[in-house]
Amino acid sequence: MHHVMRDGGAGAVVTFLPFLRHLPGNFFKLKHIVSSILLLLNEFIKPFVDEHNRRYEEGIYEDDDFIGAYIREIHHHRNRQSGSPHINDVNLPKTVFDIFAGGTDTTSTAILWTLVYFLHHPDVQDKCYEEIHRVVGTERAPTIQDRPKLVYMEAVIMEVLRYANIAPLSVPHATSCDVEFGGYTIPKGTFLFPNLDSVMRDPEIWGDPDRFRPERFIGEDGKLWRPEEFIPFSMGRRVCMGEALARMELFLYLSTMVQQFQFLPPETGELPSLQGLLGVAYTPKHFKVRAVPRMCSTKETSE
Repeated sequence: MHHVMRDGGAGAVVTFLPFLRHLPGNFFKLKHIVSSILLLLNEFIKPFVDEHNRRYEEGIYEDDDFIGAYIREIHHHRNRQSGSPHINDVNLPKTVFDIFAGGTDTTSTAILWTLVYFLHHPDVQDKCYEEIHRVVGTERAPTIQDRPKLVYMEAVIMEVLRYANIAPLSVPHATSCDVEFGGYTIPKGTFLFPNLDSVMRDPEIWGDPDRFRPERFIGEDGKLWRPEEFIPFSMGRRVCMGEALARMELFLYLSTMVQQFQFLPPETGELPSLQGLLGVAYTPKHFKVRAVPRMCSTKETSE
């Protein structure tokens, strides 16, 4: 999945210029991307789909997960001989792949960027730990019920999503009809890439967009503030359907990580680069980090 997300940006050019696929060699890494996707489809996803189909044929009816519910819909449309032609056995594993890709690599990338910013801004990490220690303590892990009280932690996550902006061009969309916009005519079926970065780094909106400052998302009343220009998951009817899940995952993972570990640079003191790599997602370059258990850190400090 890492290779697909990293190299997919360069390989996408072949989608728009199909003749490039006939060039010798593997200049756009297209063969590598395709082989990685097929590996995931055939070796990782297909066994789950086959197992669900076997259970359905044996009368063991289960629809408590996405694959089971999708198979139920396939048979529902097949029995009615009507309905959506897109809900079929061919599209099932591809849809699962899309959900898996969109729900794993992006979240882990946001966590990596958070570690990068923690190393560059240790005071931010300290404030997160102080808040977690005050609200949750150390005897139990943070839960989703703690979320409303961990305002600074939430603000940090929002600032990471704004500052890193791991999907600066969102995902490609297409016009369903001819559109007049800004004096231009955009024909039906035109591919569109929304430039989210033009909003997330707009100085007229944020004032100091190139500064990592979580406090911008905390109002004067001490409560979390979310301006309408905060659109890391895009906007409108085609907003990322995994936004709620992703933000919940980021909160649970990061708050627990900060509670249990202090993240420090390597012994050499080398800090990670703030410049990332743009593929399907904007990912940080490889970096080294030390995760020191808080108990050890506290003991060393006291001694």
